[in-house]
Amino acid sequence: MQIDTITPEQISPPAASPFKKRNPLVAFVLSLVMPGLGQVYNGQVNKAVICFAVTLLIPVLLGLGRFLVNYQGLVAYIAIEFLFRITVLIDAILSANKRKVYELKRYNKWYVYAGVFLAFITLSFLVDINQITGFQTFVIPSTSNEPDLMSGDHSMADLRAYEEKEPEYGDFVIFEMESVSYVWPLVGLPGDTIEIKNNILYINGIECTQQFVSEAQNKDYPLPHAKAKVYLETLPNGFKHHITLFDLPVDTSIVTIEPYVVPFGHYYLVGNSRHNSGDSRYIGPVSLADVKGRLMYSYWNSSGKEMHKDFTKSK
Repeated sequence: MQIDTITPEQISPPAASPFKKRNPLVAFVLSLVMPGLGQVYNGQVNKAVICFAVTLLIPVLLGLGRFLVNYQGLVAYIAIEFLFRITVLIDAILSANKRKVYELKRYNKWYVYAGVFLAFITLSFLVDINQITGFQTFVIPSTSNEPDLMSGDHSMADLRAYEEKEPEYGDFVIFEMESVSYVWPLVGLPGDTIEIKNNILYINGIECTQQFVSEAQNKDYPLPHAKAKVYLETLPNGFKHHITLFDLPVDTSIVTIEPYVVPFGHYYLVGNSRHNSGDSRYIGPVSLADVKGRLMYSYWNSSGKEMHKDFTKSK
């Protein structure tokens, strides 16, 4: 019997199949990582481009439209973002499930997905989204403005609040000093005469009346036995806000402040927690050039209390 021999050169591996069905789970995970990646995985390049564009445009359009200036706009933004991402996820899963026989494209490689994701992340770092939208979120780290602004408040700031209007009494003004952001309410405009007599604030000789509200908790205050009380203070424009006073001030020099005229182009800021705040009584008036914007509202607190507070209205 003759046996045909086969040389090694004649042996070749079977050609890899150009067809491979899509896995809905993979499409889901990729879409979860970044909207549009699941569509790339499914070969839907046009859909993917639309997803990438919408992901970038949603916050920009909402910011340019000034929707985030109030809490309701933030809720609308979150709802729109959530619905968009859910829609993209469902589309990626359903499309993957339909592709039982799918011809692989040149871009169906793991490094392509990773490259698109890294490019998107790099772009987000290069572009200052806060400057584009005109809004920025802050987390309040201290108790210097309690009880109106609590430690742990996640708050929204309007960076363009003073482009067309001047700061007003009661505004929670955000300013920058040595690359650190601070926030305190405004009690003195340029040219105002500020005076404090026995914890009572006077603006241009007019007393800012204080109405007792309640006892308060003594939190983060150097003197553990000091008693705190909350008052409702009325500023010259009728704006009302809460302040906290302690019966044992650590620094008695701030209980009484001699008349001081606020320089033009500057603002006088005093914290709500009057005996526990390193405000203009210590650092002096704040220049308009250092003002970054105005705090508008809080939308979350780390303690889970008071989900929303509006800082633009009288209490």
